[in-house]
Amino acid sequence: TMNVSSNPIAITSMTLKDTYNAVSKTNPAPGDFLTFTGWVYSDLWSMDYRNLQATVVLRDAQDVQSAKFIMETTHGKFQWPATISGNTLSAYLKSYQGTGKAKVFVEITKKDGSTFTYTVGNIIILIDPSGIVYDKRTGQPIEGATATLYYKEASGNWVIWPGEDYMQINPQKTDSDGYYGWMVTEGDYEVRVTAPGYHDASTQDEGQYGRIDVLPARMDVNIAMTRIGDDVTETPSVTT
Repeated sequence: TMNVSSNPIAITSMTLKDTYNAVSKTNPAPGDFLTFTGWVYSDLWSMDYRNLQATVVLRDAQDVQSAKFIMETTHGKFQWPATISGNTLSAYLKSYQGTGKAKVFVEITKKDGSTFTYTVGNIIILIDPSGIVYDKRTGQPIEGATATLYYKEASGNWVIWPGEDYMQINPQKTDSDGYYGWMVTEGDYEVRVTAPGYHDASTQDEGQYGRIDVLPARMDVNIAMTRIGDDVTETPSVTT
């Protein structure tokens, strides 16, 4: 665990951002930090195409010799040297591995050799569940089905996963390939699906899935839907 400095160098702003979203804080008070998301593949290595970047602006960086950003995850400590431009320190946080929550720090070394470390933010690391919704009889993907993700609270209740808290959409519509998917934290999940002309379905109906445990990543959660009428068995007529 990093030893965070109690007497901060004057920081005028902090930002965590990627290609799609950003959060920032101006004139942060001691103890303030940001919360952002980091996305990883099934092997828990970062999705670097998203260009996760940390930036800290100091009131005066004249006495700064060097700086680096540090991320502590479940899989270790990862470090990146900061680019110093005027009073701005920044780095792209790439090639990290982990799950759950990670912490990001900036470590600043002054010209007199003293070193100070400050918390920039928490990174909530997200990972799949995803899959295909398809017609049980034909095997063809179903476009436009509504997929809703539920998660299990500590109390045991199943509630709709709050996608907006993670800058995602829930419920969502399947695409032309029948695909749906989210990036979530570790936990127990269930996907429920509806579509016009079909009986409702869920992962609980699929014996191979049932409750979805994340971890590990689940990119194969394919859900079969039965078209209304396909499940009706005709009674043969009787001639006399």
